[in-house]
Amino acid sequence: MPLSRVVRYVLLWFLFASLSALLRAEPVEFDLPAQPLANALLAFSKQAKIEVLFSFDQLRKIQSIAVAGHYEPENALVHLLGDSGFTIRRDGKGKFVVTASRPLTGLVQGRFLAPDGSGAANARVTILETHQSTRTNDKGEFQFESVPPGTYRLTATHDGYQRLQVNHVTVTVGGALTLETQTLQKADELTRLDPLIVKGKAQPPRPFARSVDALPPRNSVGNIDLPRTENDALAYTIYDREQIMRSGVVGLNEFLQRSVLEGDAATPSPELNNDNSTSIPGGSGIKLRGFAEDETVVLVNGRRLPDVLTSASRTLGSDVNYIPLSLIQQIEVLPVSASALYSGNAVGGVINIVLRQDLEATEVNATYTN
Repeated sequence: MPLSRVVRYVLLWFLFASLSALLRAEPVEFDLPAQPLANALLAFSKQAKIEVLFSFDQLRKIQSIAVAGHYEPENALVHLLGDSGFTIRRDGKGKFVVTASRPLTGLVQGRFLAPDGSGAANARVTILETHQSTRTNDKGEFQFESVPPGTYRLTATHDGYQRLQVNHVTVTVGGALTLETQTLQKADELTRLDPLIVKGKAQPPRPFARSVDALPPRNSVGNIDLPRTENDALAYTIYDREQIMRSGVVGLNEFLQRSVLEGDAATPSPELNNDNSTSIPGGSGIKLRGFAEDETVVLVNGRRLPDVLTSASRTLGSDVNYIPLSLIQQIEVLPVSASALYSGNAVGGVINIVLRQDLEATEVNATYTN
């Protein structure tokens, strides 16, 4: 054999041995509990200090196998993947790449029958979340071959029959799910629903609770004292007790002027107005949407407060400063015209003050300035 060929073989053997030594890493102490495979690979990369490339969306719904103890990184990664349908390989830079070894879908099949027991042929079967659709054969059988893993709802429709829905259809990677045989009902028959029992337990109201349990019972005519929420048909704005106490105000009138965005914060309240012609005690001074004080209705637990009459030709809004802040559970503000609901002159809007129920307490507040 020529000397040059011998040297070439020696160099190739040395290169192969060096590459094998580089790829064979020292054992590492791993502590990887069973968890979503995407999270497990991130923890593996951190503990082994080796970069792993994978698709997070493909692996976040697959459960990994726990790995604990001394392992070479490659062996630990193989054990971590287990029977997930994924395999590993090394790229040219020594990084691990996780790829799918089989299709990442599952199979769903089943059968629908007509009321007489024959197969419901040509019924349309649809998976709502993936928008996959097919039709049953002459025997009423159907099959979806490529369904991503997950939990779905499946519906069956047919002319002259009621719509049938099957919930909690769980598909796994590489799995074949066979649904129970279902019978369609004619459209003119009544549908009997399974009984549903709902159980619940009321929690005691907390001092800063925003739940309905913390609100007082109804005591007014109609529905004007129903507890309102921010998601009602009308655009109510809700200020709860925690917001009121954190505002640092002393009186309710001051809180309304500061917090209600639709109000007139530039105009001082009557008791703070230095103009001798208007310095009249009482009244809230709230002007919703630019209307006068007497065009905003103020309620307490759904009951309307009287306006303050100062003269034969002038009235102020309702006086709210006599209500202690510690007695208020929440404030509901409706900054739209609501004369149809609350009657009278509620063209500016409505403010409903909801008081705390069954309150027996003594409260001392201290404030400071500067």
